[in-house]
Amino acid sequence: MDRNCSQIQGNISLAIPVHMEVESPIMRVMIPILTVFGIFGNTMAFAKIVSDKRLHTHTYFAVAALILSDLVSVCLYGIHVLVYLSFEVKEDVKLFEKFFMSATFGSTHASAAHVVFLVGLRYYCVVKRIHYETLSKRILLKISCILWVLSVCFATVYYILRFHTDLDVAVTVLLFRGYLLCLPICIIIYFHLKKITVIRTVSFSRKLRTSGGSERMIRARSQIIVMSRMVSVILTVFTMSAALYPISFCLIYFGVCCSEYECRSLLLMARMAWILKFSINPFIYLLFSEVVYSRVKKYLTKGFTTLCEIC
Repeated sequence: MDRNCSQIQGNISLAIPVHMEVESPIMRVMIPILTVFGIFGNTMAFAKIVSDKRLHTHTYFAVAALILSDLVSVCLYGIHVLVYLSFEVKEDVKLFEKFFMSATFGSTHASAAHVVFLVGLRYYCVVKRIHYETLSKRILLKISCILWVLSVCFATVYYILRFHTDLDVAVTVLLFRGYLLCLPICIIIYFHLKKITVIRTVSFSRKLRTSGGSERMIRARSQIIVMSRMVSVILTVFTMSAALYPISFCLIYFGVCCSEYECRSLLLMARMAWILKFSINPFIYLLFSEVVYSRVKKYLTKGFTTLCEIC
């Protein structure tokens, strides 16, 4: 690794905060827009779940908890931009960056933990349907609170290791980012694959013939399929957005990327993908709600039918 590459690696590792750079004119425009869009979308999605009694289910309780964690994350981005633009002396911003970096890691942990919570709840719904229906909202609330406590502990540990030890900054960030990427995805994939296996092995048609409540079974099967699709989309978006940052930083850390412009561009793309996730998620939740999903499916079916008749 040449001297120039090592110097860039050192500069990037020192400028590793999770917030996005707002020095370029494009970033100064895009970040506030995405932040406002994310705050508005998550707030509207949360309000919809609270106000619509048809969405007062265990699944959407977990979705509401996930929305709150995403809302905290996207608000941190907005607050950091305001602080960054409010101070003319860049040294003053550094007083706040320790808090923002640690808080952002904590909110990221909360977001990832609630995605795991949602997938685990859907797995429990399919595997142990009877026990799932006996779950109370209070139990789900306790689980969500525990996840937030763990996230605060996670942020505290990051703060201590990042700013009060002699550990290499790059190694610390890679370890924490790797944990946030690998562990949730492994757990999510495990739950999701187990759930899909159960769905395929259980014969719903046999249950329809033997049970009197055939209409209820059809409805339950339809809901499970729709929710499985929603979780699949959430998993895909989470994986793509979470993977870009550690991948880009690994390229920088191991000297694969030695151009300062390329290194900065990789980090900006990764951070843009992460904040874009917060803006997209609310529409995923509402799109797969029973009412919206049925209407969209109806209109698409009607549109394809009309198109086939014309052709």
